[in-house]
Formats: sequence, structure tokens, C-alpha cells
Amino acid sequence: MAFSRAMARAMMPKLVGFGWSAAHINKWLTGYGASYRKSIFLSDVRQIRQLMEFGSRVVSAPPTAIITKSQMSEVDLKHRERKYRIYATGKYTDMETGRVTYRNLSFYDDTTRSKQGWADEFEQAQLEIASAPGTIVSDINILAVEHNRTQPY
Repeated sequence: MAFSRAMARAMMPKLVGFGWSAAHINKWLTGYGASYRKSIFLSDVRQIRQLMEFGSRVVSAPPTAIITKSQMSEVDLKHRERKYRIYATGKYTDMETGRVTYRNLSFYDDTTRSKQGWADEFEQAQLEIASAPGTIVSDINILAVEHNRTQPY
């Protein structure tokens, strides 16, 4: 199931972008062997639809403006008691080789901030914990923010 779900989630943004219904997406994915539990599938489709809808609002917001609740999608973060999950991309530069890679990032926070505030916070946290020694993280681009509906704003 984990492989089927990963395969389906990789294709889902494009299928949701076509405007397909959840039933049509499920039928199409089943034809390619990427089917899994329906309740989890519907939750994934709902999450991706919200990320696509609200992500454009976050991307178009000025870097120094506080992200408001009208720009966030509502989710139930069952496994994390945090207020916000932030999706971003980041540039990782290896100091020894100079190699640059861009990675998708997802991190959690409890404080409402601007896009620049969250980017600075993430870069600072990476320096403190040294998760990738010899690597500099920069150019954090916030793409979307999810709010945990079980937590107040």
C-alpha cells in the first residue's frame, strides 16, 4: 500500500489540475495499479486540492506580510500537535564540492509568521541542529501553509 500511495500522490497534482473528480482519479489510478484505502485516498485528494487552491495565495503574498488564515488550508495533523505545516523549496549548497541541489521541504511551526520569517527560522534551525554538515541552506521559497484545525490560530 505504501508504494501505491506514493505513486498515486506523485501523479495526483496533475490529475487534480485537470479538474477530475475523486472518483475519476481513483478509477484512472486503479487502472495503473495505484489504488489504496478509499478513506485515505479521499483525504489525499482533498489535501492536494486545498494545497493547489491556497498555495497560489501564499506564493503571491508579499514576503514580509503575515500569512492570514484566508491563505491557509485547513487540515487535521493527527500525528503532530503543531499549529502549522509549511511547504517550501530550498537550495542546498555543498561547501566542499560546490554542488547545488534543490529540495522540497516540509516543516512545522507554532507561530504565525511571514514567508520571510518562516524562511529565516528554517535556515537558523538548520544551522543549529547541523542536519547536513558542510551544507548551506538558502533561498527558501514558501509554497503553501496548512493550519491544524485542532489548534487555534
